[in-house]
Amino acid sequence: MKFFPKETRSLIGTATIAVICVSGSAAFVWNATQEREAATQLLQKRSEEINRFRNATPPPTKDHAKQLQTQLDAAEATYRGLRTAISEVDKFPLQTISPQEFQKSLNEKAQALLKKAEKEDVKLPLNETEGNSDSFFYLGFKDYKTKPPAPEKAPALNRQLQASELLLNLLLDSHPMAIRKVRLFEPEPLPPPTSPTKPGGKPDPKATAVVPPAPALAAQGFDVQFSARAESLREFLNALTHENRAFFVTRNLKVTNSKEKEPLKKGETAVNPNAVLGGQSAPNAGGDSVGRYVLGDEYVEVEMTIEMLSIPPQAEASATEAPKRP
Repeated sequence: MKFFPKETRSLIGTATIAVICVSGSAAFVWNATQEREAATQLLQKRSEEINRFRNATPPPTKDHAKQLQTQLDAAEATYRGLRTAISEVDKFPLQTISPQEFQKSLNEKAQALLKKAEKEDVKLPLNETEGNSDSFFYLGFKDYKTKPPAPEKAPALNRQLQASELLLNLLLDSHPMAIRKVRLFEPEPLPPPTSPTKPGGKPDPKATAVVPPAPALAAQGFDVQFSARAESLREFLNALTHENRAFFVTRNLKVTNSKEKEPLKKGETAVNPNAVLGGQSAPNAGGDSVGRYVLGDEYVEVEMTIEMLSIPPQAEASATEAPKRP
């Protein structure tokens, strides 16, 4: 500052003080703005909480709790009633059977079903590898036609075979025109047991693995496709509903008419719309106005997914041993 004249030094000092004051004012304004935004956000949050409490549903009263308990009791009664109905109807429990006995039963049932289909004049799909309808009735069991299954698989396979035989007999008894497809499929397997982990995410070797509970109901599924008269389809659906040896449930049903247009009933006439002028038939329309009759050649193509419900042993045991509520 000694190098500047006395008047200049005074001016520089004044400018410096002004800059410091402006900087301080800017910092104060910035801090005030930040505090204001934070206060505004806090106020908005508190306001939202107050509005939420004002608009919230009041806690349940004793009457609400009683109604909820009544609904739970009704749902439990319905569930237990369904389990009882399935248990009484299911006539195909798992039974001990040797692989050789299963293979013998498979061949006998397949031949009996094939003869019944031939007697009812029901067309069957041909197996491309074997070239005859005989292999069709082996369904998913054709691998065991000449080779018995593993001993541990025989009981479950025998249950599937009994269910398949019953379903096909019901279908053949309804007199379809042709069976296009019958495929047996299994539901998704249960998830494997899980090992408990430590807080760090590592498995705990000392802990016991958690086995997931069995589902309340098990389903053996069938994909069925066939051609039949409408009355035959009704007969088959009624048979599934009233069957007392298994609990069948129709999951999906697609019915397609064999004819795109509905046939005319007896006495109705087919008129060419292009020959109608001003609401009156043209002179040359007589050739198209011919009475038509239903000749009985109409049928439906049916695609169905059917499930046979049962109660797994593990689920039945857990339901029996479950403690009752006070």
